Amino acid sequence: MVHVEAGNVAAHNITLTAGQATTVEFADDCEAVAIIVLAATQPVYFTVDGSAATIGGSNTHVIPPNSAREDVEPDTAGGTTVRLISAAAATVSVERTS
Repeated sequence: MVHVEAGNVAAHNITLTAGQATTVEFADDCEAVAIIVLAATQPVYFTVDGSAATIGGSNTHVIPPNSAREDVEPDTAGGTTVRLISAAAATVSVERTS
């Protein structure tokens, strides 16, 4: 799990291991977050509503491997949790956008 302390805005260069979920937890309640795919050969799937991220899951958002950014508003109050997964290794950054 990656923690982003209160007042900080991002976690950078997070390595996703193929097929294993990674969680990024913001201490702050974020109005919106961006997932920036720095390197990937497969799509990166993610959730911001507290549910598990699954590869190709119907409850997930997806970022294609050649895309750079996706802004999403979390569906929960309190701290913000982003869960990410990919079928192949990937490197991402997750940041608060507001």
